Parts: sequence; C-alpha cells; structure tokens
Amino acid sequence: MEEFALDRTQREVGALLKSSPKRATLILDDGIEKETAVAELRVAKRCAYGRAKRSPLMAACLQGKSASDESSLTGEAHARRESEWETQVFSGTLNLWGSIDFEVMRVAAESTLQKIIRLIQTAQKTEGPERTVHG
Repeated sequence: MEEFALDRTQREVGALLKSSPKRATLILDDGIEKETAVAELRVAKRCAYGRAKRSPLMAACLQGKSASDESSLTGEAHARRESEWETQVFSGTLNLWGSIDFEVMRVAAESTLQKIIRLIQTAQKTEGPERTVHG
C-alpha cells in the first residue's frame, strides 16, 4: 500500500512539473514583447499571459481581466476572477479567458508550485512513525 501511495505521489509531482510553464512573455521597457525562459525572470519585471496559459510565476495583476483556475494548487474547482490592480496570481494558475499583464513578485525558484513540489519531495524522503501491533 505504501509503495502504491509513493508511486502515485511521484506521478502527481511529475504532472505538476510538466504543467509548470518553462517560457514567459516578457514586456520590455519599450513595450515590445519577448519570449524568455521563466528562470531568467526577475522581481518587478512586467510580463503577460493569455487565454489557456498557466501563470509562470507569482505575480500582481497590472492590467486586464480574466478568470483563473487554481485547482492544481488548491484543489478547489471554482474559477476566480482577476481584475486590474487588486489580485495576485499564483504560479501554475490556469488563465481561463482574457489576457493579463502582471509584475513578477517572486522568482521561479520561490514560486508556489515549486514550494509544493519541494514539500512533497521532502515528505517522500521522510520516514513515517514506527507502528506497533497490539493484540
């Protein structure tokens, strides 16, 4: 049973890693958009992501309106509305419609998705408490 649970967890971590965006659309100071590796993005850089894309990093919405699906992070199945100036977007969040310009709040290594993956990997390496059989 333990081996089954471990195998399932490893598959889920693998799926999270695959769904994590590797590239992002960086908006340069002159307004030109440039595709770049997520790992190269720094705090306070401006980026954009459109419909059916996953947010590459934790960010603050600057412009645009949309609805997002955070179920891969929270387990909740309902969409959450995003709107200008008031909402944070978590890494791994799926944009359901519209497009959003955002400012990077955390680098890729500090993203919500990466923290979840690290926690799962740490838990897998930790042995559970010994069990004693009574009876």
